[in-house]
Amino acid sequence: MYNHLNNHGELYYIEILENNVFIPIGDVTFCQYDMPIVIGDKKYRNKGIGKLVLQTLIARAKELKMTKLNVKEIFKFNKQSQKLLKVLVLNKLAILKFHIHILLI
Repeated sequence: MYNHLNNHGELYYIEILENNVFIPIGDVTFCQYDMPIVIGDKKYRNKGIGKLVLQTLIARAKELKMTKLNVKEIFKFNKQSQKLLKVLVLNKLAILKFHIHILLI
């Protein structure tokens, strides 16, 4: 799976620093056509990490002079991701002249 993600974008591991040790808790692929973010360890969900990751991806897009990002799909049961994207799109991205297209499945 990681080979596929890495071949289609920039693959990053999401790590958290605990007791001076970086612990992998998820991954993200930055691609103009999709940005799958996975926080695999449930104890780190709903802590604002996804928001920080998405803000970092937006900053990366700006570095690359992109004006549009796509989120290919968000499962209907994933209410936290839907809420995060709505907040960022409505409050931040419109000001930055970014367009994010979201397909809920």
